[in-house]
Amino acid sequence: MSSSNDQIAFYRQLLATVADISSRFVKLSSMHFEHSIQRSLAELGEVLGADRTYLNQWDFDEGEMGHVYEWQADGVDPIGSLWWRVSLDKVPWLRDQLLEGNRVCISSEDDIPESARAERRWFRLLPVQTLVLQPVYFDGFYSGILGASYFDEAIVPEDPAPMAIVANILANALEHQRQRGSLIHANNELRQLSEIDALTGIANRRVFDEKLQWECRRSARINGRVSVLIADVDYFKKYNDAYGHPEGDRCLKKIAQLLKDTFMREGEYPSRYGGEEFAVVCGHNIDPLNLFAQAQKWRQAVETLAIPHAGSKITEHVTISIGIASCVVSDTSDRKALLKRADEMLYIAKAEGRNRVVIGDSERWLADDVSGKSKHPDAFLAV
Repeated sequence: MSSSNDQIAFYRQLLATVADISSRFVKLSSMHFEHSIQRSLAELGEVLGADRTYLNQWDFDEGEMGHVYEWQADGVDPIGSLWWRVSLDKVPWLRDQLLEGNRVCISSEDDIPESARAERRWFRLLPVQTLVLQPVYFDGFYSGILGASYFDEAIVPEDPAPMAIVANILANALEHQRQRGSLIHANNELRQLSEIDALTGIANRRVFDEKLQWECRRSARINGRVSVLIADVDYFKKYNDAYGHPEGDRCLKKIAQLLKDTFMREGEYPSRYGGEEFAVVCGHNIDPLNLFAQAQKWRQAVETLAIPHAGSKITEHVTISIGIASCVVSDTSDRKALLKRADEMLYIAKAEGRNRVVIGDSERWLADDVSGKSKHPDAFLAV
């Protein structure tokens, strides 16, 4: 700095930059976090006259440097990879300086003790002439490095406070983001747990209700169909009586897995409806006749398992009965009517011998496509 006036102007600009960086993180949303870190590094680098600035996060689990944020002046290549996964145990002199909270300024190898051979080799690898490292602390614990580097020998500000303040601001921002990420992750896990049936591992009744409501709302907007499948394991109470509840649970798990494997397309939402009942919601993009065929495929797959069922009155192994309804939904009453209709089709499937699929045909929209006519005037079935 050529004069005291230049120094005063420089520090005024530096402090103004520190204030701008501080205010930026006061009401920062997570969506703009990465951009704000990069912008802050850019502003710091420009006011310091540096060629690069970077923020390195300490990975406590691995005991080494983790993520690197870096800004470079125009025409300058990044060097973040030279920091990535650097263990501080391999650079003990530098480690001790940083852990003691000391700012490290290096303009040549002579600034590094001869005994610190690893640090000297590392400095030679860096395409820099001057390096300034400010330790980053959060809540009294070391959490990373805020650095600036220069191609030429540079005059480093004597007062470390402004850079230390920026380091503290960024440390708090990083910790806030980490905690926010942990909270979001925990909330996502809790939500996932609340949506998964604990026994079978597929979606539960809550998800079924939500998907049905969502598809019905969309149906009302686009005048599209919504289809619902409800299935029941035949004579399941007798199965539990004969083989015990642990075997009953294993049986439900196998059937649920087949359900999940059968209904995998976008717009198909399989779930456990409750007890030994399963259900599927299908949006407007799923043709009801295709749903009918998929239901038949699932029913046959359950038969193929050949799970012994001495309590069944129709066969010697476990089977399922399925009811399907489909309609254009315009309001809440239509949604309730759709569920009731699917339940009625399940009742007909049971009444006509079980181990079959019955689909409602009150609108006569599949009369030419499904061959098996039910005894019920408004249903078709497949056995």
